[in-house]
Amino acid sequence: MKFFNLIVIVFLFVLAACQQKSSTPDYIILGGMIENAMGDSLVIYRNDDVLSKIALDQQGRFYDTLDLTSDYYDIVYKGKFTTVYLQEGDSLEMNVDMRKFDESLDFSGPNSEVNNYLADKKLLRNEIGKKLDIRTLYGMEEDSFSSNIKKIEAEFIDLYNKASLPQNFADIERENIRYEMIYDTWKYESYHGYFSQKDSFEASASFKQQFESLDFTDEALFMTVPKYREMVVMHFSSNGLDSLE
Repeated sequence: MKFFNLIVIVFLFVLAACQQKSSTPDYIILGGMIENAMGDSLVIYRNDDVLSKIALDQQGRFYDTLDLTSDYYDIVYKGKFTTVYLQEGDSLEMNVDMRKFDESLDFSGPNSEVNNYLADKKLLRNEIGKKLDIRTLYGMEEDSFSSNIKKIEAEFIDLYNKASLPQNFADIERENIRYEMIYDTWKYESYHGYFSQKDSFEASASFKQQFESLDFTDEALFMTVPKYREMVVMHFSSNGLDSLE
């Protein structure tokens, strides 16, 4: 009898686990409102591919159910954009004013802390760009450039550390920041040559050495970290990172 009761209890636990798993939707709900909208629709991109278009009503409201996997996406509307992280099962609300798009972005609902962090990250990047424009940054000599990249990374890490992010996203985003800085550093040779008008400029061997240990065959990173994914595509393209091999 005790054995039978044990079997029943185990069965109930398994059944409850299955029900809990099946109760999590495999779709994403995205809705909200764009103040001072100009009609038309917003577009959702990943890796420059259009994945969905969501129509706005006359008041700028929108709502749709999206069949997307958990990943980073770009939401684009009339030349303005924001990067979001959408996760299966999310029901996310996005509100923004077109007159001050980046500053007014606000997300609510499940996963909102992640997307409000990404909105703050874009504001920080804009702020850094005003203090240190691309021409000035890439016009620097190697040592000064590397020093400034480290300072920029420290600012992003500080924002990251202050945010209350769920662990699954935090792990991915920490890698994404790392590869964003690697990517910005990798561009130095071609950008410095352009901005300093040195057509034949070549970075030093010690500068290039930091790229030698990069692994472009990590499937887990490719599937989850967008900046790593972008670098892999460039690496295997005719004009990509193969010039550093």
